[in-house]
Parts: sequence; C-alpha cells; structure tokens
Amino acid sequence: MEGSIRNQTDSKLEAPVEIVFRSGEGMVQEFCSDAVVVEAGADAEFFVDCRISSPLLWSVDAPNLYEVTACMKAEGLEAEIGFETGIRTVRVSAERGLELNGVPINFFGGNVHHDHGPLGVASYPEAERRKVALLKKAGFNAVRTSDRSKPS
Repeated sequence: MEGSIRNQTDSKLEAPVEIVFRSGEGMVQEFCSDAVVVEAGADAEFFVDCRISSPLLWSVDAPNLYEVTACMKAEGLEAEIGFETGIRTVRVSAERGLELNGVPINFFGGNVHHDHGPLGVASYPEAERRKVALLKKAGFNAVRTSDRSKPS
C-alpha cells in the first residue's frame, strides 16, 4: 500500500503506519506496518509491503471482499482511512480471451433498460438488487445498460 503525508509542523515526524486486512467475517487476514519519517514542513511518500498468503479471491460467483484499514499515529497526529477491496487476477490474451483468476470467462448478457416497469424510471436500491439477482439467475454475467433520456 502506498500513500503520502504532509508534515505541517515545525518538527520532524516519525510515525508507524499500520495496515489491517479483515475478511468479510471480520477476521484479521493480514497485519503489516512500517515507519514513516517526514522532515518538518515537508511531504513524504511511503510504501508498506502487505501480502496475504492465502487470499480469498474475488470472482463473479464468490465476490469476496476485504475491509482494509490504514492507521498512522504520532504525537499530535492520528489519521485513519478505510476501504473495501477484492483480490483477483485479470488477464486478456488472444489464445484464451478474458481470464479471471486463471479461469476463462465467456460473456452472457443483454441490454437492460433503466426502468422498473410499473415502478417507473426512479432508481430504487432494492429494485436494482432484485433486477441483478434475476439476471444472474437467468445466467447473465454481463449487462449493457441503456437510458431513454436525451442529452441536454
């Protein structure tokens, strides 16, 4: 993981950067840390090498996500950022086409309009989830969306 920090104080800053990867069940999969040193009034870039030994890979049928938290603490400073990410490999070749985690994928899908029939054109999160679930149940793994509105 890489990032940058700006030291807006008049003294040198030494701070540990701690990064935690949690699985979807909240279990810690990986913890890594490194120290960052930033001179007074300066900017610094940092890189913390984190490797999950046996990651749960994200795929179409198993969308495994990790909650990642990066924390930096020093005297007078406390910063934290969090996000979700999936781990996967994507490769495209003329011989095998698109591969996700080493498995070739063929696209099966169709054109889906923006409306929900009797619900109208408003987008409701539960209606969108239902639409995706129904498309997936029908064997779709690709969707081309369309919109009837005209550009202004």
